[in-house]
Amino acid sequence: MFSDAHFNLKRFEFNQTGARVWEMLDDARTVGEIVDDLQREYPEIPKDTIATAVVSFISDLEQQWLAVSQERLREYE
Repeated sequence: MFSDAHFNLKRFEFNQTGARVWEMLDDARTVGEIVDDLQREYPEIPKDTIATAVVSFISDLEQQWLAVSQERLREYE
């Protein structure tokens, strides 16, 4: 959950997998590393399904400015 009433920000809640990806982003892992780690945690889910979900989730985070890729950061240097 991400919220602050003093700044009138939106509230975001992640499901268990979303929360796990959020934690992994904090460790400065690449998308490929996140997918590999999740594949080990959820071996019953096909890797391409995990990859699609992770990329979609990160894209959603970027659209809400909750995450910014290194490539986008370089655009502002």
